[in-house]
Amino acid sequence: MNQKNNRKKMKWLGVLSFLLVIIFFTFLIKGNLLNNFLRPAMKIFANAGGWMADKKDFIFSIGQLKRENEDLLQASLRAQAELAELKDVEKENEQLRKNLDLKLREEYDSVGALVLGKEISGQKQVLTIDKGKRDDLKEGAAVITNEGLLVGKIVELSETTAKVQLLIDRESKVNVEIVESGTQGVITSRFGTSAKVEMLERTETINPGDTVISSGLGETLPRGLLVGYVKEVSETADQLFQEATVIFPQNFKKLRLVLVIK
Repeated sequence: MNQKNNRKKMKWLGVLSFLLVIIFFTFLIKGNLLNNFLRPAMKIFANAGGWMADKKDFIFSIGQLKRENEDLLQASLRAQAELAELKDVEKENEQLRKNLDLKLREEYDSVGALVLGKEISGQKQVLTIDKGKRDDLKEGAAVITNEGLLVGKIVELSETTAKVQLLIDRESKVNVEIVESGTQGVITSRFGTSAKVEMLERTETINPGDTVISSGLGETLPRGLLVGYVKEVSETADQLFQEATVIFPQNFKKLRLVLVIK
């Protein structure tokens, strides 16, 4: 009887042991499977996160490059527009010279002169230059800047020097022409600081910004030298003529070197 009971106990212990082994290996296998399952998934999510970060940086770089390209394109278009405008202005200037028979500065026979002194007062606006009779200068000769702007004319000569009467001198009178309308008049000084063109016909249209040149009429000054630009236009008191205030592009007080046209 006891032997029979012992066999039953052994049988149950064996079954129990077998179940414990199965349970142990089941948990072990399940743990490995879970770990093996999660590890690739975690790698996938980690790689996906890195990929998304890289793509975000890439997309941001593309946007930045696009904006920079647009800015460069706009700058290029502006430069092309400015270049086209400059070419158009150059073309207009060439045509203007042809129409007016203007001479370029290089075509004049001129001599350079240094400004030795200035007599600048309310009435007198005169320069003294270091060229005179020995340099074949003549009274009435036009005096211009290096850029070809008319500043005055010679009114007195010595052997080695000359006096230049500036356009803003109270006694200065020069025949001029308004380029845009072809109207001719005489430019005279106002208070030694500015000038006006007088004797302009009332019927002619003259506008601020119009170009004033020497007309070459009745004197030794050649035609086509730039004098200045119209600032404003008004009628004379008797309403018979117009007169135009002129802006000079050159600051006469800063003249250091001039050219005298022979």
